[in-house]
Amino acid sequence: MLLSVCIPSYNRGQKAYLLVNKLLEYKWKIDGVKLEVILSNNGSDKNVEGYEKLKNINDSRFHYYEFEQNMRFWRNYNEVIMKSNGDWCLLLSDEDELILDNIEPYINIIKNNLNLAIIKCGGDDYPYENEKYATQGREAVEEFFLVGNYLSGVMYNKKIVNNELIKMLADKYSDSNEAYYFYPHMFVDLYALIRGDFFRSNVKLEKKGKSIDDQEKSNSQIFDMPAYSTIESRLKQYSGFLKLVNDIDAKEGIKFLCYKKVIDKYIFFEQLYKVTLRNNICCYMVKELDKTNVPSVNVQKSDFSMYIEEMLNEYF
Repeated sequence: MLLSVCIPSYNRGQKAYLLVNKLLEYKWKIDGVKLEVILSNNGSDKNVEGYEKLKNINDSRFHYYEFEQNMRFWRNYNEVIMKSNGDWCLLLSDEDELILDNIEPYINIIKNNLNLAIIKCGGDDYPYENEKYATQGREAVEEFFLVGNYLSGVMYNKKIVNNELIKMLADKYSDSNEAYYFYPHMFVDLYALIRGDFFRSNVKLEKKGKSIDDQEKSNSQIFDMPAYSTIESRLKQYSGFLKLVNDIDAKEGIKFLCYKKVIDKYIFFEQLYKVTLRNNICCYMVKELDKTNVPSVNVQKSDFSMYIEEMLNEYF
């Protein structure tokens, strides 16, 4: 089995049913390439008719799993990867589609680049003009760590992103890490980028569908926003990603780069709100740097503090 298409699904039964049927009905033009489809239903309580139809599909290439209740995104994401049997797994949101006529270049990349850990496919959200190959470590981390917010179109080499890695990350971070709750794939990404190469393609494989507002909501009585996008959640995520970088077994230069990428990303998130809490955010981010276990970051903490202040001034 070369490729598993992995679909974490929630409250989109009919969309998921149509998507799975389209994948199974596709006439493969590549000899010797076998594909399977894995779908996990995260305890849906809406639009469930399609899931009942999925249960009745009789095709050895399709595997359906479901939770009795919503186990949060991270658990469902882990489930589809761990249940996959392919050498590679391709993540796909249940509202999106694959342009399967364009898959042959990706099959060739997989077969001819054995050290690859991650492939980011071209798509509606990522219309890359040029392809890019980055070797494992610093170059791969620079290229993709904290870049792939959207799940669809990411391919993992299961020899690197194996079930042991998925279990280890869940055991370590699922209890109290806000970043892991919402972005488990970015935790997987960092480990994979250190262990293997990265490739992004300009060949469009992922087609984004119309989204449905099914996100977990915040407790705010004023703003109708996803729980992950509140200022409080973003700052907890910031701490969560710093914890990830602290824990990763990597060279100091790579960890230094990761700290900067975390800072850049979360300053960008905060500027979206145009809040007046600039000083509080600055103090929080600088204080969190005290937890670093990288000596050069501690030595240059004043430089990092100045960098955070400069970036906040620029965005606010």
